[in-house]
Amino acid sequence: MTTFTSEQDAFIQHQDGNAVCIAGAGTGKTTTLVGLIGQKLESISANSMLVLMFNKDIRSDFKQKLQASGVMQDVPVHTFHSFCLKFLNQTGYLRETGYQIDFNEGEQDKRFAKQILRGIAQQEKSYQRQQLIKDPKTIELLMNFIGLVKAYLLPPKEVFDLTDINHEYRFILDAYREFETVRKQHKKLFFDDWLVESVKVLKQSEAIRAQYQNQIRLLVVDEFQDINNAQYALLKALLGDQAQLIAVGDVDQCIYKWRGSAPQFMLNFERDFAPATTTPCQIPSVLGIP
Repeated sequence: MTTFTSEQDAFIQHQDGNAVCIAGAGTGKTTTLVGLIGQKLESISANSMLVLMFNKDIRSDFKQKLQASGVMQDVPVHTFHSFCLKFLNQTGYLRETGYQIDFNEGEQDKRFAKQILRGIAQQEKSYQRQQLIKDPKTIELLMNFIGLVKAYLLPPKEVFDLTDINHEYRFILDAYREFETVRKQHKKLFFDDWLVESVKVLKQSEAIRAQYQNQIRLLVVDEFQDINNAQYALLKALLGDQAQLIAVGDVDQCIYKWRGSAPQFMLNFERDFAPATTTPCQIPSVLGIP
C-alpha cells in the first residue's frame, strides 16, 4: 500500500477549485497523480476525465501504473497530440475539410521547406546569399521557426521579433508564408498543425466546445511548466464551468523553451485558473508504486 506525505494526501483529497502541485524530479509526482485519479474515480466517471501528458512513453508508463494501482476503468490518458488527433477525427474536421494527417514527421514538411528555400535562393544575385539560404542549417532554422509560430499562436513577424534570429534571415518570414500556402494546397496537417487546428475548431464551434466542456469534469495535466501558448489555449477551451483542472509541474524543470514552452503559465496558475491553490509535493515515506 502506498503511503503519502501530508502534502500529497492534501493534494489527492483536493475537492474545490483548481490546483497545481509543485513537484520536481524524484518527488513521487507520478505516484501522487495515480492516487489522485483513484480518489476522483469515487465520484467522477472515467469517461468524464482527461489526462494530458507530453510524450507517449510517459503516457504508456502512467497507464501501466494506473492499472498496477488497481484502477481498472479506462481513464483517457493522452499526449496533447494524440488527443488532438482523436479530436480532429471525432469532430468530423478531417472528413469535412479533406485534410490529411501526415504521420511521417520531418520528411514531407522538410521537402516543402527545401523547395521553398531553393526558390528564394534563386532570386538572389549574391552567391554567398544563395549558399546561406540553401544551407542545411537554414532548413532546420525554418523548420524550428514554423514550429514556434504554431506554438505561440502569433503572427510570424511577432514571433521573429521575439527570437534572437539574426536579421539576415528575415527571408524566413516569406518562406513561412509560402510553406503554409504549399501545405494548404496539398491538404496536409503536419504534427504542429494538429494542436493549432483543434484550438481553431473549439474556438469557432460553440456546439463542439459545449460538447467537450459538458463531458470533461476533471482535466489533469502533467509537466505543466512545459505547456506553450497553443496548449494553454486548448486547456482554456476545454475547461467548462463544471470542470476541475489539476496540474503538476516545476518551473525549474522546463525543458521545452526552445520550442515555445512558457513557464509563466505555471507561475500565473492561481490567477489564470482562479479559484486555485498551489501545493508542494514531497517524497512519500513508502512508495508502493515507483
